[in-house]
Amino acid sequence: MPYFSHGDERKKLMLLFFLNEVDFELTRNEFFRIFAEQGLMEYFDFQALLSELEEDAHVAAIPMAFGQGYRISQKGAETLSLFRENLPHSLRKKLEILADENRALIKENSQFSASHTRLPDGGYLAVFKLMDKQKNMLGLSLELPTAALAKAACDAWPNKAQGIYQMLLFELLHEQNEPVD
Repeated sequence: MPYFSHGDERKKLMLLFFLNEVDFELTRNEFFRIFAEQGLMEYFDFQALLSELEEDAHVAAIPMAFGQGYRISQKGAETLSLFRENLPHSLRKKLEILADENRALIKENSQFSASHTRLPDGGYLAVFKLMDKQKNMLGLSLELPTAALAKAACDAWPNKAQGIYQMLLFELLHEQNEPVD
């Protein structure tokens, strides 16, 4: 029979477990909203414990189109693998279900659109947008030679938009020593 953790250790394991299960960057607000709606954690505990996990490199802060997101780090995953049994099975199951239910909702909050049209010279113009609740975060247009390439690029956009946005931020701002969040 495993020894169940209590207090802050339990709460930190819950945060790591959830991030591992959702496998998607969460903003602090999204993350806290999910935990608060379920009565899993108080605001000040959540803020302090997430900051501690970040300071200890158990979670990574990732620049996102609509703020800073959090993801479990390699160190956090290793720690979780060692101590996951310290969370009761019923709590792990509840967190797994929460991750499944909220994954789609979180992705809905960031919208991706892509379309392509034929140009008079015979090429195709693909137009990509990354939006956060109707606020345009990124607009990109590419001229492509064939309809097949334009369609393939548009189809790939929803899965690639966040990474492209992060890469652009890094490339544009890394020499300025500015944080990219």
